[in-house]
Amino acid sequence: MTPKRMISWEHWKNPLGSDDEFVPEEDGYGGEEQENEGGIRLAIPTAGGFMPVTVYQNFSSNFNYWMMHTTFNLSRPAINTIERVPGVETCDVVTRYRVRIGFAKCFESAQVKKDIMEALQAQPYRTAEANVGEVHLDEATKQKVSVLERNARDNCEFWAIYVIPNGEIECVQAENRQEYEKLVGLFRRAQESAGGIVLSSHE
Repeated sequence: MTPKRMISWEHWKNPLGSDDEFVPEEDGYGGEEQENEGGIRLAIPTAGGFMPVTVYQNFSSNFNYWMMHTTFNLSRPAINTIERVPGVETCDVVTRYRVRIGFAKCFESAQVKKDIMEALQAQPYRTAEANVGEVHLDEATKQKVSVLERNARDNCEFWAIYVIPNGEIECVQAENRQEYEKLVGLFRRAQESAGGIVLSSHE
């Protein structure tokens, strides 16, 4: 059975920890000319070529990186499609189902994600339509959940929806990941004891 074309998003974190741990203190930019003694200068690939990390001391903070996970192969045509989406600054393939994408600072992340999914004809990995069958809901409640999820996905990077078995719905948005994880944790504990479904932006 061919899986549906679905996408999930995960905020990328530098696996090496703080950039300050490996970026040289003296980079030769903006001050007195420094003599290159043969040391290795770190660089990252961009659409305009390789950029020295020292141009941005904390490059993982200056670049808005997201890991995109898919249920379908990221072929060369698919990558070309991603790169043509407005707001995509960098696109680094990790595996056949995973790519790291950098969003430009002047674009809303939520909108760029939406445009990428539309360009690839894919839907969010966890959707109300895909998960609402776990509880018995009438059509009006299903529609309400779908609208809430769509609005949350379009307007906020961190959000969660809890659908209680009796049809009641809780929808929350968070300003940062720490607050988001706390709210999702509360929903998950409630789900374990009472049932229902939890939909969230980063799962």
